[in-house]
Amino acid sequence: MLEHRPDAVILRPSILFGSDDSFYNRIGAMTRFGPILFVPGAKTEVQPVYVMDVAQAAAMAADGKAEPGIYELAGPDVLTMREVAHQVLAVTGRRRAVVGLPHFLSSLAGGALDFGQTLTGGLITNRILTKDQARSLRLHNRAGEGSNGLEYFGIQPTNALAVIPEYLWRFRTEGQYNAITDTAKNLRRS
Repeated sequence: MLEHRPDAVILRPSILFGSDDSFYNRIGAMTRFGPILFVPGAKTEVQPVYVMDVAQAAAMAADGKAEPGIYELAGPDVLTMREVAHQVLAVTGRRRAVVGLPHFLSSLAGGALDFGQTLTGGLITNRILTKDQARSLRLHNRAGEGSNGLEYFGIQPTNALAVIPEYLWRFRTEGQYNAITDTAKNLRRS
């Protein structure tokens, strides 16, 4: 691409997370279904990046504050999908057995769920796993070694654990008041 537009700034973010994301929220929703959390691509490595960090980099690029080139924007941590599932479980206070789904089963499940959406004419939407998502989980999604990233914009990548408790509270068994309830247990009666 740069051969056609050598002055271009190309941003290639990893999986985005933020309050309305379809990554951590989707896994959070999956924790509600039974005692087992099935994780497609459990060994696949991802490097989730905070949407506000990407937005800040995009604004700087649009203002001409970035050198032309390709920037792979990623968060500070490389995690497996299994580790991401454990993050969500810790933040939501849920206990589930985490079971990795092999890629072929993930593809079958995504295809079946997509077919269910098609069969209902879109009345029921597939918010669990699509066939395309299952396919993308066959490959690692992290910044390449030696690539230009957020640090070239002077941005310190935000750790997911600093942000996801702010919006995953709705997947806790006691909602947003879970932490207050836990704290209240430590109070002495007067």
